[in-house]
Amino acid sequence: MRLANCSNLAILLAMACIAVTSDATEPKPIESKRFLPTSLARYEIVLGRLQLSSEYFRIGAAHERTTLADGRERARSLSISTLRGKPSLQFRDQGGDEEVQLSFKADRQVDISLTSGRESDQHKLTYHQPAEGPISVHVEFNDGRQALDFQSRSIWHLAIDEPQFVDAYLQPCLWRLDPTWQIARTVEDARQLINNPLQPNDAMQINRLIAQLDAELATERYAAWSQLELLGIAAEHPLRRSLTTELSIQQQTSVRRLLNTIQPIGNDTPMRVAIWLSTEFN
Repeated sequence: MRLANCSNLAILLAMACIAVTSDATEPKPIESKRFLPTSLARYEIVLGRLQLSSEYFRIGAAHERTTLADGRERARSLSISTLRGKPSLQFRDQGGDEEVQLSFKADRQVDISLTSGRESDQHKLTYHQPAEGPISVHVEFNDGRQALDFQSRSIWHLAIDEPQFVDAYLQPCLWRLDPTWQIARTVEDARQLINNPLQPNDAMQINRLIAQLDAELATERYAAWSQLELLGIAAEHPLRRSLTTELSIQQQTSVRRLLNTIQPIGNDTPMRVAIWLSTEFN
């Protein structure tokens, strides 16, 4: 992984932000410094899926055309809008040795297309994340190598199943959104937490609380609700699995309400990933 090659998108977004947030009519290209694309939007990995932060974004647009040293033209554009209060983003960088297109839609659908390198060593990566369902990553090569195709429930699942692929291709692509993300390190830290015998992992207790949501006494139902709400993300997968079983109307209503209240925000941490995966597989 070459960190220097991952800075182009961050540089552009910072430059585009200058055009939107300042009085200057022409952005000044700055190629010698590294900028984080946080002036208009921030990006998050939440439960292994990419999204724009709903807590921090600004509506705006910027366009830029420049001429590279070899005479080639480079065109870049960025726009952010909202749909029902949720941000969406369109970004395009065409020209030079890399071409990038990003699309973040308000329904959490994400599409990334990245072409990197020149001629024989060039490869193209496409990342597709539907609003619901598994993510998919496809890489094509110009040197005759067989294309790579992977599908997985989340970025974390893919990193567990295909660590070399993620390290070589997906991680450098994601660095264009946030160069601080460390996919392999997060997975390794989560593994250590899962394997720690002191790590709480009591799916049976969660199932007992779900059963208690149908108790005759309202106080018992409320107590179960409160404990499940307190467990937060640790209870998500047992709650979702319970919807595939025979539940009373009371339980179904409570479970669906709980799932609506425990949706996490902010970047995944090793602890969140560990709790999520341990409750999923147990």
